[in-house]
Amino acid sequence: MPSADAPCCAKDLNALKHFLEHPFTIKNVDEDFKSWHLGRRRYYFWAIPVDDADWIDLFHGATKHLQPFMLSSYYRQPHITILPAGFDGSHNLKQTPLVEICRHTSCFELSLGALSSFTSSAYFEVHEPSGKLRNLRADLARVMCDRSCMTEELEFVPHMTVGLYGGIYPTPLVADLIQQFAGNRVSAIMVRKIALASYQTSSVGGPIEVIMEIELESGRIYWVSNNSNKND
Repeated sequence: MPSADAPCCAKDLNALKHFLEHPFTIKNVDEDFKSWHLGRRRYYFWAIPVDDADWIDLFHGATKHLQPFMLSSYYRQPHITILPAGFDGSHNLKQTPLVEICRHTSCFELSLGALSSFTSSAYFEVHEPSGKLRNLRADLARVMCDRSCMTEELEFVPHMTVGLYGGIYPTPLVADLIQQFAGNRVSAIMVRKIALASYQTSSVGGPIEVIMEIELESGRIYWVSNNSNKND
């Protein structure tokens, strides 16, 4: 059973030190970036959907708290991205090695850390000290991933995105508001499955859709949506 309670809000600027190294946030624009998707309608990624009520309440509380800085058209459900998977959908998915990966990955706990920020988005830190999440990510990269996003320079930072910034704002001003957020402490969650999810490429903040779920330890696959090959 998930046990330890996790702090949910930053008590000092340590969690924001990298953010404050930049003078301003990056403005996100909700446009249809056709030069990126080249007419392909959906983008896929591996994720851990968040369905714990306390985590979801905290997500909505932070979204409301940071609303003055947030892009209004961000509708993604709370989730933890494991790995970008590209435009190809399930027709490029090698199910046999995927089943073996999940079968040999035991369930693990995630705890929610401080509210923090990248220059483009606000997020909650996510902690998984056993290293199983990072190992799972590395294994999934051999099965299906977007190689253009897999560079040594991009460090994997487990997180739950709260929203995207809708303007160019001074980072000290944003950090000050983040510091004022006071949410309830929440318990750790047990991850028992992962998901292949997707979103429409015509919007930077549209809702995500789960395509299939894979149980850890058993490797059972459950198809949820038929949007796996809708990029033609």
